[in-house]
Amino acid sequence: MSISCHLPGAPPALPPLPVYRFTVDQYHGMVQAGILGDEDPVELLEGLIIVKGNSTLAPAIAVLSPVAGNGAGPPVRVRRFTAAEYHRLIAAGILDEEAPVELLEGWLVLKVSRNPPHDVVLALALRLLAEKLPAGWHCRGQSAVLADVSEPEPDVAIVRGCERDYLQHHPRARDVGLVVEVADTSLQRDRDLKGPLYGRVGIPVYWVVNLPEAQVEVYTDPTGPDPAPAYRRRQDYRAGDEVPLLLDGVEVGRVPARDLLP
Repeated sequence: MSISCHLPGAPPALPPLPVYRFTVDQYHGMVQAGILGDEDPVELLEGLIIVKGNSTLAPAIAVLSPVAGNGAGPPVRVRRFTAAEYHRLIAAGILDEEAPVELLEGWLVLKVSRNPPHDVVLALALRLLAEKLPAGWHCRGQSAVLADVSEPEPDVAIVRGCERDYLQHHPRARDVGLVVEVADTSLQRDRDLKGPLYGRVGIPVYWVVNLPEAQVEVYTDPTGPDPAPAYRRRQDYRAGDEVPLLLDGVEVGRVPARDLLP
């Protein structure tokens, strides 16, 4: 089984990632389930499935220590998973469906613990955006979006159609008009990992509600597939400004930035 299966190169300037660590039993379960094969040049080291050798198909990343405050060690080549493999991990019971992880660029990344300001702003964003939506769109909160080799769970996604349209599959990037991340301690990840991810799959508008700097960052004009995926335009909105809500390139309303900030 190939370790590179249609996975893109890593975005530049990745922040250190809190990658999920597997137990020995989980590792053997992957072998038994056929997710890992004998030909896979990998080994389990301190819970990380490490790619042996120096394959350019397995980008090296800095991984945060599981011990709080210990920072990150030297970059290592952590095996990445396709979206199909991610679902097989869950179906085989190797990974619990409620595990606090999301699939980002092929890595299983631990979600950031939420603090009270984050949850308050999330609730505000869901309510304020839902009030502005025209017919044919709805809000989803912390639910998965299929995005190429990733399956992020943005804090808010504005999605085409109605809720029951997605009983058989998660919304795809083409179904999404806007994603929103509420960023506190996750700010670097939301800018440097999720931003390129959303830009590569062509999600047209991306908001980062930046709590430390008290601003809403609006990213537009995604590159789509590109060696260095990104959004070409960024506009920051502070208290006193109104953030335009664009769907399919049309402004459908405005949200006061102060109403999205704690």
